[in-house]
Amino acid sequence: FNSESVKQNYKVTVFKTEDNGYGYMISIHKKILIKQHHIPAIQKDLPFCSYEDAKKIAELVKEKLAHKVNPSVSVKELDKLKIKTSCNTQ
Repeated sequence: FNSESVKQNYKVTVFKTEDNGYGYMISIHKKILIKQHHIPAIQKDLPFCSYEDAKKIAELVKEKLAHKVNPSVSVKELDKLKIKTSCNTQ
């Protein structure tokens, strides 16, 4: 197994949430592994503000899965990727 081929088996899908934000799904061979409606690592249940933010975190989680590391996301990683945790600020 090389991690490049494994990584290509993971499929990232970004979706619109009921609360006008975004979430993401990671699946492999049509089997859903992770369905995330909210920004991970923060205390509130908030959706991602933009498609791009959800995609960035989904790609990070996909990388972690491909490298067989814990796919959880830290606040530090959210900051590093400049993920907005409040949608009403411009």
